[in-house]
Amino acid sequence: TGIYYLQLFRLKSDTDSRASNIEAYGTITEKKQFYQTVNNTVLLDKEKYFLRGTTYVSKFNEYFYGLGNNINVQNRDLINFDYFNAIQKFTRIIGSHAYLGIQGQFNETFNLTYNKGGILDQSNAYGKGGSRNVGFGPVFLYDSRDHVIYTRTGTYLDISAMFYQQQFGSQFPFQNMIIDFRKFIKFYKNDVLSF
Repeated sequence: TGIYYLQLFRLKSDTDSRASNIEAYGTITEKKQFYQTVNNTVLLDKEKYFLRGTTYVSKFNEYFYGLGNNINVQNRDLINFDYFNAIQKFTRIIGSHAYLGIQGQFNETFNLTYNKGGILDQSNAYGKGGSRNVGFGPVFLYDSRDHVIYTRTGTYLDISAMFYQQQFGSQFPFQNMIIDFRKFIKFYKNDVLSF
């Protein structure tokens, strides 16, 4: 069973901005497994500031097949775990459709259960006892879309780097960089080509 909710809104003092939104969706199974996601895109002060983020929580399971390239797909362990992830990006306009800011992320895998003496238990896999990662980093956004949900025209480019360090509370220090590019071209009435 699943549910989806989308709320579009404009702050009373900010009627010149594109619509902001809160989006929530999730599902639950007969075995009491579930996931829930809440996305937010909030435009503030006539789009001078942009707050975007995602919060995700789940209680689900996955199969673990081992480490490396030489695994037998017939041998697997069922792993049950809880997972929480939250990321928020706060940016300020620096030019026409261009924003610069900071982002932060917290994620945790916990309440892991798996077969004692099984593949995961005997492996040296990182995080088999759970994990916590906390990261911060810069983010650049170029967003000329006409609407943040129902886009017909414009360009979206998000370039971000995240640094997960032990002094922030991460168990495993690492970095990542993400480039997210999207282009929307309107043609023939309300048809849109996007890539």
